[in-house]
Amino acid sequence: MRRTHGSTGSTKYYSFSGFNKYMSTQSWCKTALAPLLITAFALSPAFAYAKQGKSGDDGSKGRKETAARMQSADDDDDDDDKDEKRDKNERREERAERLLERREERMNRAEKECLRAFGLLISRGHRTERFEELRDRVCFWPFGIWKKISDGGASTTPPAPDTTAPVISGIKTEPKVFKAEVQWETNEKARGILYYGTTTPLNTATAARISRGPARTHHMELAPLSASTTYYALMSATDLAGNTATSSEFSFTTKSAPPDTTPPVITAVAVLTGTTTISVRWQTNEPATSKLFFSTSTPLNANASTTPFSENATLVRRHRLDLGSLATGTIYYLIAESKDAAGNTRRTNQFQSTTLGI
Repeated sequence: MRRTHGSTGSTKYYSFSGFNKYMSTQSWCKTALAPLLITAFALSPAFAYAKQGKSGDDGSKGRKETAARMQSADDDDDDDDKDEKRDKNERREERAERLLERREERMNRAEKECLRAFGLLISRGHRTERFEELRDRVCFWPFGIWKKISDGGASTTPPAPDTTAPVISGIKTEPKVFKAEVQWETNEKARGILYYGTTTPLNTATAARISRGPARTHHMELAPLSASTTYYALMSATDLAGNTATSSEFSFTTKSAPPDTTPPVITAVAVLTGTTTISVRWQTNEPATSKLFFSTSTPLNANASTTPFSENATLVRRHRLDLGSLATGTIYYLIAESKDAAGNTRRTNQFQSTTLGI
């Protein structure tokens, strides 16, 4: 053991045995230090344990803080997941609402189309016990049934058969030169027939007629007619139930034709030759007479009174004249002529044909 004296700075060394000897000579030391040493030895394990406990408490507290921070981070992640799930659910609900709205729109359009197409398909009175359910499920049934039962089922018996004939009204005529337009109305859809002729009373069994399909407004054109001529007419109307109404007889007069100064046009001239016959055919653009000049000399003079000819005074558009008892193997010179109702005349140029030899 080392001991230092402050005044001299000298140091003296003692052994433990010397220290004990020294302490034994100092009575105050025994009295003062003995309790202190005993107390120190007694409390040293407690201090050591307290220090260890304090160190353990500090470590536990750190671990708890670390665990708390990790839990907070996990909670934040959970909150983020919850927010993301909530957004997905909201978007899913929005899509579902839009789909429902579109389906409702399609069903509404389908109901309107169904009712429009089949509203009159089934007669009134076809009512069932599932009335209220059918009202909300129209597209599962023929829609005429829904139409008829959705009015509250006012009637459970079929309607009375239709025995009333349509009413004909508003007869109008617009005569022209060679045709006339007739128009009239019916109070329901009906098939119209118009009879017309130049005699009165009009005989519907033999008169000319024009018919049209079911309608409320009827318009017909009569052609061809003669100019400056009085015609008599009447019409009948038959509805979908077979009821028929007939109008009174009425008349109209076609207009006068303006002066005709244009001769007919001759086309499609054709010749068929035999041993003693020649047949000539042609067409005109309006009704006209038929006349054929012929001779064995040329040029053919159609104006000469001595020139032979064959004719037909009927006004037609298709013409045919036959020449017979001709010489065989002979050339004949020909001219065709047609005259319309106004006296306008058209002639062809001279053409020829040779009869066949024996």
